[in-house]
Amino acid sequence: MARITIRTTRANPPASDCEERMSVLSFSLSCMSRFSRLSIILAGLGLTAALGLTACERVPLLAPTGTVINLTLASDVAALNSSVDVIAVLIENGGTSGTGTGTSSSTTAAGTPVQNGTVVSFTTTIGTIEPAEAKTQNGRVNVKLVTGGQSGKATITAYSGGAKSTAQITIGAAAVDHILTTASPANLSSSGGSTTISARVEDVSGNGLVGIPVQFTSTKGTLSASTVNTNSNGVATTTLSTTVAADVTATVGAKTSKVTVNVATRASVTVTGPTSTVS
Repeated sequence: MARITIRTTRANPPASDCEERMSVLSFSLSCMSRFSRLSIILAGLGLTAALGLTACERVPLLAPTGTVINLTLASDVAALNSSVDVIAVLIENGGTSGTGTGTSSSTTAAGTPVQNGTVVSFTTTIGTIEPAEAKTQNGRVNVKLVTGGQSGKATITAYSGGAKSTAQITIGAAAVDHILTTASPANLSSSGGSTTISARVEDVSGNGLVGIPVQFTSTKGTLSASTVNTNSNGVATTTLSTTVAADVTATVGAKTSKVTVNVATRASVTVTGPTSTVS
């Protein structure tokens, strides 16, 4: 009777391609006819192809050794509840370009773009990356950082195979450098009245920051709103109603700014009666 021994060995595939992923089948056949031997060989080839396709489907295409990831962001700062483009360019045997933050990315560095379909994964310490995993096209991947209601400095990481790159972005109130507070009008009549208090929140470059909560307080009078988010120009406004002079302070985190609203002094009237001389 024929004795058949089938031994299968799964090769450990390289991360960057599907070569040599096919399982190896060896057959020890004895006392077999040519027809039987051919049937076993054909069956083995079919099993090998099936195993190879399964392996190629399950193992992602990752960046090969020596790949450099150039990671850039569309902005150095981000508002709360907003999104910012994140760009990763993967170059085989390439060199880094830039500092990890900026407005653009390029594939002109030394080396060549990685193979199309190379999988790149992303993480962030604040917010989320959408999608968290993407495949390259001409060595390039575009995803988005989506911020929520948390302020702070986020670290974004892109990695594929043994290649990794990080970039940082400042989110929300953490990006505030100073506040400019004004009152319009700054001087009220002697009977008092209302004035609009505006606080513009800016980063270190003087850009208005959107969606930043500003807290207003006043030494006198009443405010129409004590907490207001900045608009598209980085400005938050409230209304002060008062009959006496007041100082209004705008606060964001540890940053504060103050404006004084003056009220004119009422004119005093002195009435002097007639004088008479008694003799």
